[in-house]
Amino acid sequence: STRAAARLLQAGAATEAANAYGRTPLLLVARESGKADTARLLLDRKASVDAKDRSGETPLTLAAWRGFRDVVDLLLQSGATVPATGRVSQSLLQSAAAKGLDALFMRLAGIGVDLAARTERGGTLLHEAAAGGSAAIVGDLLARKFAVNDADRDGWTPLHNAAFMGRLEVAKALVEFGKVPAD
Repeated sequence: STRAAARLLQAGAATEAANAYGRTPLLLVARESGKADTARLLLDRKASVDAKDRSGETPLTLAAWRGFRDVVDLLLQSGATVPATGRVSQSLLQSAAAKGLDALFMRLAGIGVDLAARTERGGTLLHEAAAGGSAAIVGDLLARKFAVNDADRDGWTPLHNAAFMGRLEVAKALVEFGKVPAD
């Protein structure tokens, strides 16, 4: 709990102490609990926003992977490094779309991360975003001319993903967008 973390910090616990995996308290919060108030407490006590565990994961990559929106947003506000290229940027982009992490997605898109990469199933980022349920991300991708009826290797379109995940608002947006004649 945040209260327990505060007591430990008041008693002199180190914010950068790491376990056998190289995970500091902030990395653990980002990976395990997603408690933004505890993350804020650690950051206020100068925990490294860009700490890396033995696998090279950071609080941002772990929180995004888990879909902890409040922690992701806090880390972004606290200056977490957001890479513009490479495997980590693509992984963050996939997580942002699939988990509906609007602020992270917009940051990545704004710094020029390649949005055209295909998913493991051969779908587009629009497939991931439709499943993730963020109308803002889906709207951004549609405005960028992502094909609303593009099918992945299994024959699923973004609408299939939205319907399967129960993302009604996104499904409605995809249907409406699909009715508009292409330019």
